[in-house]
Amino acid sequence: MDNLKEQLAEIRGLLQIDPDNADLTNLAVDLETLIALQDQRLADPDNATRRHDPGAELGSTGSSAFEDNTIDLTQNPNEFDLKEGGKCCIPFIVASATYFLPAMVLRLDRESEEATVLILTPLTRESRPCDWFLDGRCNADICGRSHGITMSLEHLLPTEVLNQGSIKEGAKVLARYRDGIYYRASVVAMDGPDGPFWVNYEGYGDEKTKLNADQLVPISGLGVEDDLENSGENGSEEEFESDEWTSDTYEDDDDNEDGPSEETRVTFHYGDGEAMGTWEAHTKGIGGKLLAKMGYRIGKGLGKEGEGRLRPIEAEVLPAGKGLGVVAERLQRKRKRPREPGEAKGRHKRKHKGNRDAKSGQEPGQQTPPADVFDFLNTSLNQKSTKSSAYISKPEPPTRAKPPDRHKLHVDLINVETKVSQLVTALSRAKEALARNKGDPKIAASYRVKIHELEGTLRSVQQSEAAIQRRLNTEKQKKNMINF
Repeated sequence: MDNLKEQLAEIRGLLQIDPDNADLTNLAVDLETLIALQDQRLADPDNATRRHDPGAELGSTGSSAFEDNTIDLTQNPNEFDLKEGGKCCIPFIVASATYFLPAMVLRLDRESEEATVLILTPLTRESRPCDWFLDGRCNADICGRSHGITMSLEHLLPTEVLNQGSIKEGAKVLARYRDGIYYRASVVAMDGPDGPFWVNYEGYGDEKTKLNADQLVPISGLGVEDDLENSGENGSEEEFESDEWTSDTYEDDDDNEDGPSEETRVTFHYGDGEAMGTWEAHTKGIGGKLLAKMGYRIGKGLGKEGEGRLRPIEAEVLPAGKGLGVVAERLQRKRKRPREPGEAKGRHKRKHKGNRDAKSGQEPGQQTPPADVFDFLNTSLNQKSTKSSAYISKPEPPTRAKPPDRHKLHVDLINVETKVSQLVTALSRAKEALARNKGDPKIAASYRVKIHELEGTLRSVQQSEAAIQRRLNTEKQKKNMINF
């Protein structure tokens, strides 16, 4: 109640700045009506009864679609008795509007003035009642559906607020869809005063759906007209096409036995009856759900004008490491020559090259005469030795000395350089200490001895560093000499 009064005060302050704003004026009237109804209900706390002012309107928006949503209980007085298991009406905020929805009281706490209710006409996926919870079988810590919401008792309203009798041809209603969620729709025809009714979901063309009276709820609330105008201009982004998608395992939310939080699977079919995306049977079906949520229409292409692709791109598996432009047929290796009949599969046997030239493979007598002096010298030097020289043992090449490990030399050089740096630092500190203690002969003498030792050690380490550096330079020069 305090929140409503604060909101009313803010709106009145805005009206003082802009008194010609019709939206603020209508919203202020709605809030005043709601506060008056709350005051009347709280006037008799023993029976928790509530009597309504004649001609009071909830969710009045100034249009003919909501003129019948008035609550006049002067002729038919009803007491609003709150009890567990009973029905009531609660405010539910969606976007910038507050809708009045029927709900069932699960728990009632008079001391804390709170109640846990379950929405019977959910507008979102999160507010859908969990069937397994109602049966006492849902033990899931995180369930995709609602186990009830807790709110203050002052926010609960009687079901007469909805005025179910106002449903007629041309009225704006909330209509139940196959997924159990209620979407905005318009009543386009009636088969009788009590139904069934033919409705047209907003944003989905002229398609009609036949529903019973218990599947429709009159639209009533605060700021619902602005929400309806915005939805009429921009179209609905959350509604599904009623006759353009089917569910593999879906008949109704009430008969769904797949699990407490099991989502329905959405599949599409082409015009010839062929199923689209058959691979989704092995997945969670998120692709079909996204297509349906984005308003995909069967038989129409993708894009705003429906001129895009009709069928999905088939995936082509290529060999690993190859680009997308590689043709699989070109990847097969072809033999350089056809295999002769009777030829064994495998490696070719090596042929004896005893009497053939090492370079040309021709017989010695078939060699062409050298073209110049250099060819003559090369031919003479490359000729094989005679058979008698084959038995002459060749001297073994001398064993080369193992070159020093350059990596080890670099490591030693780094260690020596680190030690030099440490000695230089220690020597500098010792000289500073000697300068501070010149007045004390004993301390000064000890520091002089320490400085002498550090200087000797430093000279020795620097000599080792120079020796390692010379070895590295020598190895580098040798490497440069043999590289051309």
